[in-house]
Amino acid sequence: MESLRAAKYDLRLSGSHLILPDGRIVSNQLSEPVKPFVLEPGQTALISTMEQLVIPLNLAGIIGPRLGTSETGLYIFGGMLVDPGFGYDWSDEEDKWLPEGRPLIFHVANLGQKPIPMVPEVQRIASISFITVDSPYEWADFPRELQTTSADVLITDIDNKRDTRSEAIGFLTELEELNTRLDKLEVGALQLNLFGTIVVLATLIGAIVSVLFGLGAKSGPPEVDFSWGSAAVVVCLILAAVLVLSISAHLISKTLVSWRALRRRR
Repeated sequence: MESLRAAKYDLRLSGSHLILPDGRIVSNQLSEPVKPFVLEPGQTALISTMEQLVIPLNLAGIIGPRLGTSETGLYIFGGMLVDPGFGYDWSDEEDKWLPEGRPLIFHVANLGQKPIPMVPEVQRIASISFITVDSPYEWADFPRELQTTSADVLITDIDNKRDTRSEAIGFLTELEELNTRLDKLEVGALQLNLFGTIVVLATLIGAIVSVLFGLGAKSGPPEVDFSWGSAAVVVCLILAAVLVLSISAHLISKTLVSWRALRRRR
C-alpha cells in the first residue's frame, strides 16, 4: 500500500481515458501499457486515475495536489470535491444502486519551465482525503439526477473521440500556439543573423586576401606587400574574422537549440 498515507491516499495516473499532448485519445485500457509521455512547458493533457472510486453517502472526498507534483509545475484543473455516492450506478434490472466504480478525470497543464515526464500506472499525480457528511438521503430515495457527474461527461467525450481541452483550458492552448510562433520567429531571426554574419566573415576574408596580395593596388602579377601599415590592417582583419567566426558558432549553437525546442513542441 505505497499510496496510503496517514490522512490521505495518493492517486496514480491511469493508462486509459487519456488525451495526450499531441491530441491522441486513449479511450480504453490497451493490452499493452501506454508508453510514458512528456508534458512540455505550456502543454495540456486530460488524464484519469487508476483508482476506481466508490464513495458511500456518508463520505465525501477532498482532492489535493501532491507537493512533489506541484513542484514540477504540473497543475490540475478540476473540482476539488468528490460527492457522496460517486461511483454508484442505478440498475433498472435490479432496481437499486450498484457500486460500479468510476475513475477521477482531470485536465492538467505544465505551468513550469521544464518538461514533465508522465508515467502511466506508476506516477502519483494527486491525493484524496475523506470527510464524513450528514446526508439527507438514504439509498432508497437517492435522486438519480445527482449522479450526472462531470466525470461521466468527460468519459463519454473520450469514448466519442472528442478533445475537450480547448474548451476547458483553451487559454493555455492559445499560449502554447503563441510560444510555437515565437519559437519559429526566433529560429528565423537567428538564421538571418547567421547568414549576415557569414557574409561579413566572407567579406573580411576577401579583404585579408586583397591586402596580402595587393589585388587592388597594381595591375600585373600579384606581389606580397609586407609594409607595417599593411601588416597592421591584416592583423585587425584577422582579429575581426576570429570575432565574427566565434559569433557565427554561437548563433549556430543557439539556432540548433531553438530548432530542437520547436520540434519538441510539435
